[in-house]
Amino acid sequence: MARLLFLAGDAGDAGDAGDAGDSGRSASRRGNRSKIFATDGVRGAWVKTGYEPPNFSTGPEALENWGLKERLLTLEAEMLSGLHYDQAPSDGSGIGVRYHDSKTNQSESLVHMIRPDTRVFAEQLDFVRNYSPLRLERNEEIVAQVDNILDYFASVLPLYPLRHDHTRQVIQICLNVTRLVQQRVKHALACRRPAEYAPQIQPSIPTPAHSSLPSGHATESFVVAFVFHELFRQAHFLIVDNNAVPLAEAEAQAPKELLEHLSTVRTQLLRHAERIAINRTVAGLHFPVDSAAGMVLGRTLAEYYLQRFGASVSGYCRTFQGSRFQGDFDYRDLLLDNAVAESETVSYLERSGDEFTAAPSPLLNYLWQKALNELAIGIELAGPGERT
Repeated sequence: MARLLFLAGDAGDAGDAGDAGDSGRSASRRGNRSKIFATDGVRGAWVKTGYEPPNFSTGPEALENWGLKERLLTLEAEMLSGLHYDQAPSDGSGIGVRYHDSKTNQSESLVHMIRPDTRVFAEQLDFVRNYSPLRLERNEEIVAQVDNILDYFASVLPLYPLRHDHTRQVIQICLNVTRLVQQRVKHALACRRPAEYAPQIQPSIPTPAHSSLPSGHATESFVVAFVFHELFRQAHFLIVDNNAVPLAEAEAQAPKELLEHLSTVRTQLLRHAERIAINRTVAGLHFPVDSAAGMVLGRTLAEYYLQRFGASVSGYCRTFQGSRFQGDFDYRDLLLDNAVAESETVSYLERSGDEFTAAPSPLLNYLWQKALNELAIGIELAGPGERT
């Protein structure tokens, strides 16, 4: 799965200091000693002033007082709260992810993942082999995407470090939480990699030391695609001048050109997610069925995250039936319109008719609103509830 370094990358030239080796460390020690001497030289005799600064005000706004790492850890813990897992069915071939609301004491299923039998994996080896001629052509992508997938989505909707700081934090939280959830699912399903089925696969990059299904890159990529698009979509329909215009009503009044633009953005984001997932098959690390499983898990987790952020979206419980999967991976298997049940057209995917509901978190909603305001910059306001 991708390691996520895009926030750390903002340190820029600071990373070059590592190349200096021992000389850099010596300079750091000298700087530390000089500060100790300078402090001793200026502070004089100890004087207790009696000043008692008040504690910070509690609540979501307190996030602004913390460093980036500490803020992300706080919000990731909030997003993870209420998630738990159950082994189903009883033979150990599947796992369910559930959400428990501590206030209502209600528990709801989000997704069930049932692994394929070995026959499906064996049949998929032909697809893995047939993708391998693309390795040289896609090698740079494959290597770059080991550590960084966000740059590819940011080519559709640019993310500037200063202008979109909160937006980047929303995506980072979703990705970090996804890494934890998907690893728990991978552990439960315990599926072998393609190279363990056929020694001629010979992956072009090192094989990760964890279960093959679901594909972590697929899961993360579809989380980014769905969450990022929803942020962008809702930013176009923000309430203007505090007029309470419902999102659905504002969107219904939107010009056709805007809706077509939003649809194009969604398609481009999903195509990037699909290509990132397929690149892992090209490299010989994943079967197509792994990517399909990651797509199902990623979309469902995205709906859960969006509800916890306080976005107005529906969430549907899905079941991935791995042994029903046939053929190659195609993101279009997962219909883009939630109004139609995926199970009507996709044999390996069952969607419950009931929606799940995850309680919005004031803490997470605080960050979501900040991100919406960032993305809305530059969108011309025409009046209450309207956009040009």
